[in-house]
Amino acid sequence: MTEVAFTLLVVPVIEDLLYRFTAPLDTRVRQLWNSGDLKKELKKLKEWPLLMKSVLEKADKMENDETTRSWLQRLQDAAEDLRDLLAEDAYGGHRHKGRIPSQVKKEVRNLFFPSKSMLSKIKEVNESFDRIVLQSKCIRPTKDNQNREADESSYDSEVLQRDADVSKIERLLDELSPGHQLSGLSIVGMPGVGKTALAGSIYVRARKNDQYNLVAWVPLHKDFNEGMMLGQMLEYLDRRAGGMTNIGAIRCHLETELENKKILVIFDGVWNEDAQSLKLFISKLPKWFKTTTISVVITTSDKEVASTMEEIPLQKHELQKLSDDDCWLIMDNVIRSSNGTPIEDPQLLLIGIDIAKQCGGLPLVAAVFGKHLGAHIGVDEWSAIRDNKAWHAPHRLEILFHLKKSYDHLPPLLKRCFSFCSIFPKNCNIRRDELVQHWMANGFLSQSNDRKSDEEEDVGNRYINELVSNYLLEDVDMDECGNIKFCKMHNEVHNLALLSAKYETYIWPDTHPVEESVRHMRVESHENLHTVPKGVARRLRSLFSDVDVLHMMPKKSRSLQSLKLAAADANELKSSLGRLKYYMRYLDISGSAIKRLPKSVTKLYHLQTLRFTGCKSLEKLPRGIENLVNLRHIYFDERKGSEN
Repeated sequence: MTEVAFTLLVVPVIEDLLYRFTAPLDTRVRQLWNSGDLKKELKKLKEWPLLMKSVLEKADKMENDETTRSWLQRLQDAAEDLRDLLAEDAYGGHRHKGRIPSQVKKEVRNLFFPSKSMLSKIKEVNESFDRIVLQSKCIRPTKDNQNREADESSYDSEVLQRDADVSKIERLLDELSPGHQLSGLSIVGMPGVGKTALAGSIYVRARKNDQYNLVAWVPLHKDFNEGMMLGQMLEYLDRRAGGMTNIGAIRCHLETELENKKILVIFDGVWNEDAQSLKLFISKLPKWFKTTTISVVITTSDKEVASTMEEIPLQKHELQKLSDDDCWLIMDNVIRSSNGTPIEDPQLLLIGIDIAKQCGGLPLVAAVFGKHLGAHIGVDEWSAIRDNKAWHAPHRLEILFHLKKSYDHLPPLLKRCFSFCSIFPKNCNIRRDELVQHWMANGFLSQSNDRKSDEEEDVGNRYINELVSNYLLEDVDMDECGNIKFCKMHNEVHNLALLSAKYETYIWPDTHPVEESVRHMRVESHENLHTVPKGVARRLRSLFSDVDVLHMMPKKSRSLQSLKLAAADANELKSSLGRLKYYMRYLDISGSAIKRLPKSVTKLYHLQTLRFTGCKSLEKLPRGIENLVNLRHIYFDERKGSEN
C-alpha cells in the first residue's frame, strides 16, 4: 500500500505542470526576441508538460517496486525544479509592484535577459526530463492485485456489543415495510466501526428466520453495472442461473421468481463514485418487480452517500463508536477464541484494559489487537504491544490494511491534502483556515481549481468537507455560522495519513532514517538532531518545529514554502528569511518571544499568510510590509493603547 500511495501522490505534482506552467513558459518564450541558447532551451522546456502526458498515463499501471519508486522520485524532483525556476522568475515581477520606474529599470532588463546561471538551471531541468523519459521505458506494468482485498468477515467478533444496533435496524425494517414496496436504510460510520459486520449479522439472522423469500448480499465492486448486480441477486435464487449474461433474460427470470415475494438486498461498501448509479438502480427495482416487496440495506463510510440514498428514500443509521469497556470485551472474546481460556491474571487484565483505550471505539481495531494479544500471552509481550504506538508496528499495519479503502477511494488531489495532515501531532485540534493555507502554500489547490471563479480557499474548504464526510476528519467544532473551525483525526486515521505520506513526511525523532524524498518535516525535540541533512533541506517544503531549528538548516537551503515555528530566534529568522524569499508562502511565528520582525520579511513577495499571534514581546512591524503584494491572511493580537 505504501508504494501505491506514493505513486498517487506524485502524479498530481506532475499534473501541476500541465495546469500552471504551460502558460508562464509560453509567455517567457514570447518575451525573448533573441534566438540564442536561452530561447532554444525555454522552447524545449515549454514542450515538457505535454510530453509528460504519456508518462503520466503509465504511472498508475506501474509495478510497485524500488525501481519504480526511485524513478517516480526523480520525476517529482524534476517537476519541482521547474516549479522553483518559475517561482524565481515570478519573484522579480512581484517585487516591482508598487515601486517607481527608476528603481526597477535595471531589474526589468534582467527579466528579459536572464543570467547565465538561469540558463544553466534550465538546461539541467531539460536534461533531467530527457533522462526520465528514457528511464521510463524500463518500468514494468503492475501485476493484477484485485484479489488482495482484506477479508473483513474474518473478524466475526466485530459485531459483538452491537446487539442494540441489530435490534434497532431489524425493527426499522419491519416498521418500514408495510405500505411501502421499497424501503430500507443506510448504515453509515467511519472506517473500522463495524458496518460490514453489523450488516453481516442482519444478513445471517434474516436467512435463518425465513422472514424474507430472498436475502442477497451484493458487495460493490469497481466496475459497477446493473447486469452484474441483477446477476448476483439471481445467483441467490438459482445457482444454476448464475452464468446468465443477458440483462433482459436475467430480469425476466427474476420477475418470475420474485412475484408476490418479500426480499432483502444488502449492498456492502458503497462509495461516492457509485452513489448515483446505485440510487438509480435501487429506484428501478419496484418498476422491474411490480409485485415484490423490497427492503434494502447499504453500508458506507461516506455521509454524502447516505444523504444521496435519503432521496430514495432510505433512512440513515449512523453507527457510533464503542466504549472502552466494549472494546475490551471484543478483545477478550478474540483472545478466548484463539487461546481457549479466559484472561484472569490481574496484570494482563490491566494491560489489556489500557490497550482497549487505544482502540478509539473501533471494533476492527479491538479485533486486531485481540488477535495479536491472543498469539502472545505474557506480561512482557502485552506491554510491548501496548507501548509500541508506531504506525509501522505489525498490529498497526494490519489495522491500516483494512482502513486504507477509505483512502483508496479519494481523488488523487485530495489524497495529497489528506496525507499532508500527518504533519500535525496526534490528538491536536487542527484549525480549518490554517490547514487550507498550508495546502495553498504547497500548491495543492491551484491545479485542482476547475471552477475558474473559485478562490483557492473555497477549494480547500470543499476538500475539508469531503474529508469530514468520509470520516477522515472528525470531532468537528463549528462557529456560530455553521462553518468548521476545528477538526481532529482519529489516531488510526492519523497512522493511515503517516503511512500514505511515508516517503514525504517525517516526524523527528523517529527510529527510521530521514530520506531525501522528504518534503514535510515536524521537529518535536532536539534529541540527536544536530543538523538537517543537506539532501533533505534542499527540497524541504514544509517545516513545523516546537524548538528553535533554523540554525540547524544548511545555509544553502531555500526551498521552504511553509514555515511554522513555536520558538523563533530573531537573529536566525533574520538570516534565514533572506534566502527563503523566492518560495515562502506561509510564515507562522506565533507564541515566540521575538521583539521585532526582521526587515527581510518585507521581501517575501510570494507570502500569502503571516501569523504572529501570542507574540507578547513584539513591539512593531517593519516598514515596507505593504510590499507583500500576495498577502491574503494576516493574524495578530490587537493591543489596546498601542500606537504601532
